[in-house]
Amino acid sequence: MSEFNAVFSLPLMEADELSSFYENTNLIGCSAALGRKYQISASSQATIGSVYPELLGSHHKLVVESVLVTGFPRSIVIPPARKLFICRIKSGLLAIFETGEVAVSPFSLELEGDERVLLRHQALHDVLTGLPNRRQFSDDLDARFPVEGVERIALMQIDLDDFKPVNDTLGHAAGDLVLQGTAERLQAVLGEGDIAYRLAGDEFAVIQRSSSSMEAERLAESIVNAFKEPFTVEGIDVFVGASVGIAIALEDGNDGEQLMKAADIALYAAKNDGRGRARSFNRSMLIMLEQREMLRRSLRVALQERQFFLEYQPLIETDAIVGFQALLRWQHPYAGIVPPAVFIPLAEADGLMGEIGEWVLEQACRQAVNWPEHFTVAVNLSPAEFLRKGLTDRVANTLDSAGLSPERLELEIT
Repeated sequence: MSEFNAVFSLPLMEADELSSFYENTNLIGCSAALGRKYQISASSQATIGSVYPELLGSHHKLVVESVLVTGFPRSIVIPPARKLFICRIKSGLLAIFETGEVAVSPFSLELEGDERVLLRHQALHDVLTGLPNRRQFSDDLDARFPVEGVERIALMQIDLDDFKPVNDTLGHAAGDLVLQGTAERLQAVLGEGDIAYRLAGDEFAVIQRSSSSMEAERLAESIVNAFKEPFTVEGIDVFVGASVGIAIALEDGNDGEQLMKAADIALYAAKNDGRGRARSFNRSMLIMLEQREMLRRSLRVALQERQFFLEYQPLIETDAIVGFQALLRWQHPYAGIVPPAVFIPLAEADGLMGEIGEWVLEQACRQAVNWPEHFTVAVNLSPAEFLRKGLTDRVANTLDSAGLSPERLELEIT
C-alpha cells in the first residue's frame, strides 16, 4: 500500500483564502474529509505511481477504488461541496475526489516555495474567464500607479452593451460563453505589459503600461472594434458591443481611486453618447455628471412640489386640428426648463417613471374633458410604463375618474 500527506488544513487559512477555497475555484473543493487517513487500493497504485511516482512512500492514506487522470484543471469544474483529498507533489498539487477522479494543478509549488500559491491564484482570479479579478485589479492599480517623472499608465473601464438580453433570452450558460469570449478578445488586442481584468458581471478593466493619451485611445478603439463581430453561441450569432472609458494616471487622477472615478465617468459618457464607443475623461464630464446627479435627486421632489407641467401640441389632419399631443415639461427651480431627453432616462433609471406617467395621464384626461368633444388627446408611454402590470386597469380608472370617453384618448409608445 502507498501513503501520502495532505498539505492544507482549513483552520490555518486566512478568511479570504477560505472564501476563495469554497467559492472561486475550478480545481479545489472542500470537505471535512480533509486530513483523514485513506488507503490507495492495489488496482490504483499502478496508475498513480506511473504518472506521479513521487506519491509513493508518503505518509497518509487515501482510498481510490478507480482512478481517472483528468490532467490540468481547465478541463474540469468541481462543485464546492465535492469531497476531496489534496496532497503536494513535485509538479504542484494533486486533488483526488470522491468519484476517484484525479486532477493536478499546473502551478508549481516547488518553484514558488510557497504551499499557498495555488490558493492565492484562485483568490485573485476569476474562475469563469481566467482573468485577474477585482481584488487583483485593486492591488495592481496601487502597485503600478506612477509618480511624477515615471512612465504613465492608462486605466480603461469596459462595459458590455446589450449583454443582459443574452442572459434573458439564451440563458446564463450562453452568457458565460460570451464572457469567456470577451476575455479572449481583450487579451488578443493587448500590448506587452497590459493586463485585462474581470471586475464583476459584464464589467471589465484594462491597465495599460507606458501610455500616452494617443496610445490609450488607440487601444480603446481596438477594444471597441474587437466587438464589432458577433459571438457565435450554440449556432446563433450574438451581437454584444463594448463601451470604454479612458483615464490617464496623474492627468486624470492622483491615485487609484481618483483614476477609477475618472474612468467610470468617461465610461458613462461613452454609453450616453450611444454606446459601442470609447471616450477619454475630461473635466467637463465631471461637471455634467454633477449636474446630472443634482437633477436625479431633484426628481424625487418634483412631483410633490408641482414642478411638472404639460404643454399641448396640435395634431392636424387635412388642415384641421383633430386633437392635441400632451408633452411633459419640467420647470426646475434653479436649472430652468429641463429637456425630457435629459430627465426621462434619469426617472426611468430611478424607477420614478411609473409615478410620473400616471400623473401625466391623469392631468391630460382631466384637461381634455373640457375641450370640444371631437378633440382627442395623445399621451406618450415609455416602454417601461407599457410593460407595467395593471396598465389597462389604471387607464380605465383614470378615464372614469376624469369623465373622458375612451375613444378620445390615444396612447403612444415612445
